[in-house]
Amino acid sequence: MKKAIILLLLIFSAVTLFSEEQYDFRKVKWGMSFEEVLKSENINPKSSMKDEYISYNDSIFFKDCNLNYYFFEGKLSRIFISFGDLFPLEKNNYFEEYNEIKKLYEKRYGKVSKSQTIWYNKKFKNNPDRINEAISKNHVNIGDAWILEKTVISLGIVVNDSGKVSIVVLYKEKIEGTMSEKDYLSDKI
Repeated sequence: MKKAIILLLLIFSAVTLFSEEQYDFRKVKWGMSFEEVLKSENINPKSSMKDEYISYNDSIFFKDCNLNYYFFEGKLSRIFISFGDLFPLEKNNYFEEYNEIKKLYEKRYGKVSKSQTIWYNKKFKNNPDRINEAISKNHVNIGDAWILEKTVISLGIVVNDSGKVSIVVLYKEKIEGTMSEKDYLSDKI
């Protein structure tokens, strides 16, 4: 009787293990339709255009963000997250906030696969106390990427034309032969 119960438990565990659905982000997979992605979220979108994009105001890692799903030929092809409202005017902590989000991604996805820092104005490079000023003036480009089995995740800091700093994350389907690994960070977010 014990052997039968143990055997049933092993079979049940194996079925559960192998039937567990693997997602690329939250409860979506690359190639899902507009309707499938729409149904996967528990909140109403702030805007959408059928087979083009779905946009949400949401929270990731307890931080407010804009979450956007993009579709190509009606299939999910990219996910873009912007943490744009993290920085009150009196606070200039871009690099610290970036590292906090990076650590959360590392906890979730493991060690960074690629890391890149490009200095456009070298006078800030050897002065770590001025990193946040360099970021706000767009004198440095910081990016990290995780190259997973089916997904490439790029994390970076961007400054728009009006000087607003945002931390952004781009999820892309990893398609062999379409982009070399060195290009994952150089591809504009």
